Amino acid sequence: MISTLEKTNQMVSAEEVKAVTSTLKIKYGIDFTNYEMSSLTRGLNRVLLKHRMTGTLELWSRLLKDREFLVTFIDDMTVNLTELFRNPDFWQEVHEILTSFFQYKTLKVWHAGCSSGEEVYTMAILLSELGLTLRSNLTGTDLSSRVLEVAAKGDYFSHRHKYKDSLSKTFEHFDVNKYFDEDATKFEIKSTLKKNITWKKNNLVMDQPIGKYNMIFCRNVMIYFDDALKLKVMEKFYNSLEDDGFFIIGYYDMMPQGYDKFFENFNPRCRIYKKKSA
Repeated sequence: MISTLEKTNQMVSAEEVKAVTSTLKIKYGIDFTNYEMSSLTRGLNRVLLKHRMTGTLELWSRLLKDREFLVTFIDDMTVNLTELFRNPDFWQEVHEILTSFFQYKTLKVWHAGCSSGEEVYTMAILLSELGLTLRSNLTGTDLSSRVLEVAAKGDYFSHRHKYKDSLSKTFEHFDVNKYFDEDATKFEIKSTLKKNITWKKNNLVMDQPIGKYNMIFCRNVMIYFDDALKLKVMEKFYNSLEDDGFFIIGYYDMMPQGYDKFFENFNPRCRIYKKKSA
């Protein structure tokens, strides 16, 4: 059965987007209202097509009545794209930065919008190679409970060949068997890497800062925000960083005008910034 939306190829209007986001904010405290309009429009159309809904009225009604569907809706709206050792040149630069942290007794890292956890485990592998595991605490947060469950398990069997290849391209001397338990049905991060990682559900827009960190990753998350929301979130990150801490965004993120009151360029090519002195 083909939905009315598919038959007419209808695009969700700006008014419909505002109605749905307003409902989410009032009913559940989930704030999408400052997300970039074109991204929201694409996301809503994707949801309507996937669930074969005739329009936003049906979506709006189900969001009000079915809290379990809300979780599915958030997963569908937030595109969760992440890989182990994605962008090798970037991780080689992070590896160099980490060598400057040997003087610290504790190294705390926050991965905001961590999705299914690959980025967090990539960091855990780097820290292990540098002998910094025991003094490190990693926190991975995301709005989606479903992807956090995947992250906590750390089993990437369906991507094992690609991830092995990514690892070897980034650091040739890394031994994949040192970090994964593998058999005919699994390709799972070893428990020794998991023990210093905490997973938390967190809404970057609505929730308060969750601690103080030496490094904060927020890669390819703010592409969905408008400039006003980016600055609001950046101020939160600024207040969550220790002095001389690093703030790292994705290759597709764009820093808003006014960001330089919080951060200064460290490596523009790799999108790495440092916290400005007060």
